[in-house]
Amino acid sequence: MKKLLKKILVIAMCLSLCAAVTACDLPFGSSVEEEETSSRRKKDNKKKDSGDPEVPDIPQPEPEPEPEPDYPEGPNGASDDDFTGYISLLTQYFYTLQSPLDDFGEASGQEGYYWLADFRYDVEYSGKSATELAGFNCHDYSGDGSPELIIATFPFNEEWATHTEIKAIYTMTGEDEYKLAVEGWGRNRQYLLNTGEFYNEGSSGATESCFGTYKLSDDGTEVVWNDFYFSTYNGISGKVEFYHNTSGVWDAKTSEKQDITEDQFWEMQKSYQDKIVDLDLKPLQSMQGIVGVMGGCLVYPMFAEDCPYDTANLKEYDISIDDQPMVIVLEAYDDVYDLALCELEWGEDRGGEQDFTFIPIAKIGDLPYGKAARVLASFPGDMSALYYTFTDSFGNLHAYCVTISGYDGSLNLDIWY
Repeated sequence: MKKLLKKILVIAMCLSLCAAVTACDLPFGSSVEEEETSSRRKKDNKKKDSGDPEVPDIPQPEPEPEPEPDYPEGPNGASDDDFTGYISLLTQYFYTLQSPLDDFGEASGQEGYYWLADFRYDVEYSGKSATELAGFNCHDYSGDGSPELIIATFPFNEEWATHTEIKAIYTMTGEDEYKLAVEGWGRNRQYLLNTGEFYNEGSSGATESCFGTYKLSDDGTEVVWNDFYFSTYNGISGKVEFYHNTSGVWDAKTSEKQDITEDQFWEMQKSYQDKIVDLDLKPLQSMQGIVGVMGGCLVYPMFAEDCPYDTANLKEYDISIDDQPMVIVLEAYDDVYDLALCELEWGEDRGGEQDFTFIPIAKIGDLPYGKAARVLASFPGDMSALYYTFTDSFGNLHAYCVTISGYDGSLNLDIWY
């Protein structure tokens, strides 16, 4: 019986082995490793028979990743720095752009405002207000740890105003002191590139065009040119010639002449234009509340005759005491609340610090940004004044005093608190 069991086990083992060998499709007695070696030999022999040279297996290096564009810190130079150091400068821009468009030509005579002469037409074309179309960006572009302030305009036209366009770049040189490092206008356009460089292009005639890139100096006060290309007409040869330098000076004598065609010149310009990125701008209109908190005037008085619009339909408040009152318009430069016309009542004198109280005589109420009210007021004598109070959107109470100048009859405004 035991012998029979042994024979059965031996037969079973043989059958299992045969099945495994058959399943692997290998010759009996061959291993997987031996079969792979045999296959390689057959392939090698086949190559030798075909006459093809043997090609060794050389490991290929992995492709290096393409370098990413060197964007300035923050998305496209995002306005991610503290701009409170530029509040007074931004306040000046805010109020200048609140002026009637007819006054922009005169304002363009000031440093940093030359672009306003053309900008007034952009405002009219876009249908937006000047403080909506213009904005600011604050960022450390020079890398010295102190942010620069950029004044720029939003794109509004799909054909020739497709990117944010830089109008001025300022650098802070001291407390409430700034230096204008860059100024742009219609024929001298400034942009930011995705390389972190600034890009300039301009023209002074049909044959006189330029473009190039620059960065700010380490202290942010000067321009350091990387490349500057320009075209100019040669009156002797009667041809337009092309030049390059790294000084940014439009002078053929100190530049290197380029052996390129006009088409190549414009193709080079387009290669720069393709790298333009939009700045992350805060509209100057957003300054309306900040300006008031930082000491600006949120409710501005003016004579009705000086208003750039018709004031006849404004709601009127009569606090006059004679037959020929002054017509004054109070215009809100931010949302204000509980606006009231007041009289001043003096109280106890505390050794030079006299108490006072504003007594409301007419309540105008809430006045949204851009809205106005007409006030009929009298200014008899030398010390008469119109007082008004209101609360801003932060809950702070403000008080103003309006007087008439005895010198030229203009309005004077004093802030009480």
